[in-house]
Amino acid sequence: MRTEKEKLESLDEGSVWRFPKQDVSFDNAFRAAKLFHKIPNKGNVNIEDYFEKNYKKYGINWYRHRVLAISQMYGLLTKSNFYKSSPPYSKEKTTSVFALMNRYKIGEYEYNILKTEQILKIKMKAIIDTTKYCERWNIFAVLYVYYILNTLQELHSIKKVPLEQFYTYVMTCGSFEELGETINFIKSSGNKTKYYKKYFDDSRFVNILRKNIKLFKIEGEYISINPDYRDYFEKLFVEKYNMVELNKKLQKESEYANFLQNPQQLGVNLIDLPKKGSLVEAEIKEDIEYVSQVDSIDDSEIDAEALDASYGIEPKQVQNGISKVYPRNPKVGKRAIKKAVYLCEYDNSHITFTSASTGKPFMEAHHLISITKQRQIWEKYGVNVDCVENVISLCPSCHRAIHLAKKAERKKIVEKLYLDRNDEFKKIGLNVDLKDIV
Repeated sequence: MRTEKEKLESLDEGSVWRFPKQDVSFDNAFRAAKLFHKIPNKGNVNIEDYFEKNYKKYGINWYRHRVLAISQMYGLLTKSNFYKSSPPYSKEKTTSVFALMNRYKIGEYEYNILKTEQILKIKMKAIIDTTKYCERWNIFAVLYVYYILNTLQELHSIKKVPLEQFYTYVMTCGSFEELGETINFIKSSGNKTKYYKKYFDDSRFVNILRKNIKLFKIEGEYISINPDYRDYFEKLFVEKYNMVELNKKLQKESEYANFLQNPQQLGVNLIDLPKKGSLVEAEIKEDIEYVSQVDSIDDSEIDAEALDASYGIEPKQVQNGISKVYPRNPKVGKRAIKKAVYLCEYDNSHITFTSASTGKPFMEAHHLISITKQRQIWEKYGVNVDCVENVISLCPSCHRAIHLAKKAERKKIVEKLYLDRNDEFKKIGLNVDLKDIV
């Protein structure tokens, strides 16, 4: 790992992520693609002249056809020779992504879901092909920014980063392998590059973030994660889709072009505020599947000694389509319920029905620290959150209350469960505060 001095000395005036000079508004790029889609006999028409004569009809605020390069960047138009200068636009066509988006009006909820997906797919190297840094820039830019800011917030309590450090240490990276190095430079308040003003003038990446999605807040001289979207994005995207691994699989231009230009149905919206209950509904759906798995396990299948050591086993993600997830072992859940003698740990007096599978009172296993925090907790404490100490036996009513009750009631339940479990947490080195749990 390089020192800060070595990092700064490796930079020159061209090291920052570069984007085309045209307007980086996705909606304008979409309007340009709509115009392009309507051009008759593209092989026999002067596209530049056609664009200049018709751009106002489509609400485009720029008369030059070069905005079509932004349409290609966002996967709305094909680009032959993907990582190189392309032949004339007459040889290109609109993509499957465009065809799906064209069913909706700009700004509609469904349109914004697809727009979010395309912004998240932006990959350096595919964008620029005219600098010596092109081959080194092999990175999903928006996602890399999120990983950096989220790790700084989760592990080091740094909630916002000065733009001068952001330009210097983040927007000069070429791969996800530089993640740890970048975090070290920022948490130690590294110096800005002497090329900062040049970087500020040349790179339009911050404008892409400002104009197109609301995952980040860029206020004054700082950038941070927008708290309105953080939990939503973590649960419905980060924990489902491992873009670090996917990045490795999309090295070939043909594979990345196919990924960019065809809908992947990632299903997140970072433009409209998350719909009320969307995150809760996803959590409940997953919980119901897990609860059923736990209930189906017979007591005789439980190896208490082995399961009680789960906290020290390094968590491993498993592949699920293009996503990677941290699985929950239902036997750990059953061990926790058995250890609680099939009682509700919030209130032992709560009565529930008898399970048809086990003949015992029906209880549900709940992770006090969410499995979505698996990576962060392991990196900080070396503890696997899918452990008996972190799993609570709850009656169905209390379990639903944690997800659906009014905030004050949810807080009351969680506080009691935390206080009851805190000594067990400390025994395994899990020194989390009540405010973190809440």
